Amino acid sequence: MTLSNPLRAHRPVCPGPPARPRAGAGRLGAVLALFFVVGVALFALNFGGDEAPAPQTLDERLRADDRIAPLLSPCAEGKQFTGDTGHMPAVLARKLIFSQLDPLRRSKQELADLGPAAIPELRRVFDESYSDQWKHGVLNNVLGVCALMDEPVGLEILRLGLEHPQESVRLTALDGLRKHGEPSDYDDVARWIPLSTTKENCADLLLAMQAIDPERLYADVAGWLEEGALPDVVPFVLPRCAGARAEDTVRRLRELYPKVDAPLNVYLLAPSVAQGDSEVLEQMRALLLDDNSETRRHCLEALNLVQAFEEALIVFREDDIEELRASAVSMLAQLPVSPKTEGWLVSGLSDPGQSVRSACTNVLALRGYEPVIVEALENLDGHLKQRELGLDVLRLVFDERPDIAQRAFDVVARRVRESIGGSNNESVALMQTLAHIRGRASAELLVELGSSLQGTIRGWRPYRWCVFQAYNAGPEALAYLRERFLVEEDPEARIDLLSAIWQDHSDGAREILRTALTAERSHAYELLYAADLLARIGPAVDQAPFLKREVYFRNTDARVRPALQCLLWRWYG
Repeated sequence: MTLSNPLRAHRPVCPGPPARPRAGAGRLGAVLALFFVVGVALFALNFGGDEAPAPQTLDERLRADDRIAPLLSPCAEGKQFTGDTGHMPAVLARKLIFSQLDPLRRSKQELADLGPAAIPELRRVFDESYSDQWKHGVLNNVLGVCALMDEPVGLEILRLGLEHPQESVRLTALDGLRKHGEPSDYDDVARWIPLSTTKENCADLLLAMQAIDPERLYADVAGWLEEGALPDVVPFVLPRCAGARAEDTVRRLRELYPKVDAPLNVYLLAPSVAQGDSEVLEQMRALLLDDNSETRRHCLEALNLVQAFEEALIVFREDDIEELRASAVSMLAQLPVSPKTEGWLVSGLSDPGQSVRSACTNVLALRGYEPVIVEALENLDGHLKQRELGLDVLRLVFDERPDIAQRAFDVVARRVRESIGGSNNESVALMQTLAHIRGRASAELLVELGSSLQGTIRGWRPYRWCVFQAYNAGPEALAYLRERFLVEEDPEARIDLLSAIWQDHSDGAREILRTALTAERSHAYELLYAADLLARIGPAVDQAPFLKREVYFRNTDARVRPALQCLLWRWYG
């Protein structure tokens, strides 16, 4: 049997005498024939027939979804959930001892939100762990909760943490004392300075001392400078001395100026400027023109710290370093709006430095300066880099100026519709721009596109990608996504919507998740995903009993009940 090459034109073959076979030709032919038969068989196995692979069922697609698949993984607690969800402070406090990262993070925030109600359980865990050298992490978790609290109800625990022999625990306690400490805690913090193992740790102590009793720290810094004490650490805290206001301390700092190395010594002059010392102000104005750029930079910052904003005009007009001129713009922007100050900012639009022009543009945009707004809208109709520049300006005003958001939407929506069917990369970039234009209209168009486009975008189904982008378009967009969820018939699309809706952790998001957990139409995996998101949002005091009684106990689906057990043990076990 002869095989012809189907790519070569067929030509007739003239018959002739039979060729004499060469030695071994028969065996070679047999081997080749065997390879041919095996090759045909393998071809038939892998590629045979015209039948396409059977499409995946909805269950198969959802089981493979990267949001659902992890929730279906077996866990160590394979038994029925029997955890007590009636006293959540104790449940949450247990998570500080041993927990996965997400439940731990959520528990810390919820205990902080509980405030005084959480203190007994926090103190119990703290006391039990205090002397265990392997539980320093638990102590840090407890102290972290106390630092997160809005009120100083955990101050006593923070003070105990400051007395711990382990430095890492003391440093965690400092985070809370910076927020909640009282002047009486100053000495207890200061006594650890000689025992600090690094300059960074010592600096943390100084920051806590400033937060607890700032004027006392400024006076102590003056004393250390006079005595030459703590030479490695004092320079770190010098810029903070600009906040000194006690008359005696201000005088001592001013007198120390010539005895301290430049350029940080300029901060010792700033308190005198704040008290109206015109002679010192003239001295600092001269320093703004100093040959040393570091001196100019620190002098500008020192004046900024005492709100001498108008002095930045010298740097704005005279300095040859773009970074310093841009910093000067941020100071001038703090001045009251007037034709004079606006004229300065408009003049900065022609500055040779891009960062200076951008700083002026942003401030003027916030003030509604129409030429800047018009130019930014024109940039939205340009190429990618121009769109980014325009969007950087306009996103500052979208919330305050819905009319500008609408004008931006009209430009970008037109470009998006024109791009469909053209360059895929251009369409995607335009849709990303659209997502940053605040408002319901952006979300509506993105969802419309997600429903109609085929293939994938960045590896995701178009609907999922578009919904995810729509989340960026602000509160009105999120409200639309919640409305859309209530009428959406496709379970996959509802899961896509949930993945965006939950992210603002709002009451509206909780309501949608509870709807998904109680609606008869919900797919089993949709319900499981909603349960996980509701646990993440919390608060556990409300959601844990609901998930246990109304979801877990009432669910008999063999696909998700074991996963619900794992979920509840992970978050509330």
